[in-house]
Amino acid sequence: YNTPVTISASANAGYVFSRWEGDVAHPNAAQTTVMMNAPKTVHAVFDVLLTVAVEPNGAGTTEPEVGTHEYAYQEVVNLSATAYPGYAFSHWEGDVADPNSAQTMVTMDGPQAVTAVFSGVVVSLTLIAEEGGTTIPEPGVYGGYNYGDVQDIEAVAGFGYDFGGWTGDVDAVDDPSAEQTSVTLNGDVTLTATFVPETRALTVDVYPPGAGTVDLPVAGDYAYNTQVDLDPANVTANEGYQFDHWEANGANLGATS
Repeated sequence: YNTPVTISASANAGYVFSRWEGDVAHPNAAQTTVMMNAPKTVHAVFDVLLTVAVEPNGAGTTEPEVGTHEYAYQEVVNLSATAYPGYAFSHWEGDVADPNSAQTMVTMDGPQAVTAVFSGVVVSLTLIAEEGGTTIPEPGVYGGYNYGDVQDIEAVAGFGYDFGGWTGDVDAVDDPSAEQTSVTLNGDVTLTATFVPETRALTVDVYPPGAGTVDLPVAGDYAYNTQVDLDPANVTANEGYQFDHWEANGANLGATS
């Protein structure tokens, strides 16, 4: 009677000492004493360890965070997984309620180890060429890129056309105004290479100078291959002259063209 008895608690693998329940000197110490001044019953209470991991490393985050955590026996713990850019949640490994859901639960009926598994995002590049040219790679859909891959692209104008710029998901393009540039694939990207007809300047003169006037609103820039009608009715010859023919770059076009 009135004898102090030393008691101690040792946790098995996957458990950690939590506290004593009962009339002990230090309930939070694994080793303590009980004063036997009456019949006594004490319980050693152990928490259960949950180990959380991510695969591959750096692919995402979890809640609870990666590491080891203590929970009461039979406690239900909510789990969530969030992918970093370039990855997508795939599944949980371990004894969870729904391994295919990024948000699920685990019951701590014993030591638990769970792993959030992520997979790399595969993205595609779609290239379209408007009339007047093509692209390198040639127009089409290209899959199998990993998130963040960089692809060189080029717009090639056909004869009589100029490159007009890239349109579409141009935020992914290094320089949307450049024929040769690169695209960073942080997701599916669709780009269109635009082309515009080349222009040619038409200048109307009179020869010899002072021989007459031409009343034609035709001078200016024209798209490549545009036909311009020239009518002698719009030519007024000064006194002592008469209209003879049209010339273009030294070639005689005749009186009407």
